[in-house]
Amino acid sequence: MIKRWVFAFLLVCFLQQLWAQPGTPVQLPGTKFTMIPPSGFAQATAFTGFQEERTGAVIMVNGLPAPYAATADAFTEEGLRSQGMALVSKEQVEIGQSEGVLLTVTQAANGTKYKKYILIFGYEDGTCLVTGMFPEKAANLSEPVRTAMLSVAFHADQDDNPLDAVPFIVDVTGTGFKLAKYAGGMLMYSTDGRVPTDKPALLVGNSLAAVPVGDRKQYTTERLRKLPGAAAAAVKETRALTIDGLDGYEVIAESGTEGGTKEMISLTMLFDDAGGYYMLVGMTKEDIGAYVDIFRKIALTFRRK
Repeated sequence: MIKRWVFAFLLVCFLQQLWAQPGTPVQLPGTKFTMIPPSGFAQATAFTGFQEERTGAVIMVNGLPAPYAATADAFTEEGLRSQGMALVSKEQVEIGQSEGVLLTVTQAANGTKYKKYILIFGYEDGTCLVTGMFPEKAANLSEPVRTAMLSVAFHADQDDNPLDAVPFIVDVTGTGFKLAKYAGGMLMYSTDGRVPTDKPALLVGNSLAAVPVGDRKQYTTERLRKLPGAAAAAVKETRALTIDGLDGYEVIAESGTEGGTKEMISLTMLFDDAGGYYMLVGMTKEDIGAYVDIFRKIALTFRRK
């Protein structure tokens, strides 16, 4: 279940002003990767990668707990089209000693047409997904973004503490949850420390950019419906709350699984004044009543750095 959630967040899902010297590889927090960013790009804090604030161009780097071949094969022309992207070209590349593929696509969002590069390559027991996106009218960024993406390098001995990569803190002490993985700007916890898992799991992340939320209560419920397997979930409880000075909502829902068992989904969303949000998603098929309390306990420890 958690594996499907990771890919769903990555597909649907954009500042610390650390300016790199031209040609200097920059370590990406929470990963074993470095990259030479384009001139004028700053290292981002809302996601792992770099951002050019003037145009909204971004380069995002994610390590996925999945084999390279299966991941690359999933990026078909039909699959991209279903996500609103049009495939322009596809080429084979090498990153270090690893084979990879570089896709060029276009995508329209909020009235703007974007050009996007998607780089996929394997490393050790996972896959690296690098996405570069910029407005098509900013054509001068095409080559710098592409060159930067191809400069990504894997370093097996680099410290990749995922807690350094996110702009928030949660405390799972005494809850039985263990940090299992960092991917796509999310911390992923499970009671067995594995991803994917059928055990109780928790995802904690934040929006990558400001979003048009409108009614926060309604948005939270609608966001729940977009989670995999939750479109027809029955909402059991909705309540307003304030954590770390941020107002938001908690929604508790239940959905059925293919095996006929119930699965509880807990979604807590906290909104900031800049149009962004933080999100905690808990899910379990066991001890539903107990885990409602556990997810609430963890949510109350949330703090921004």
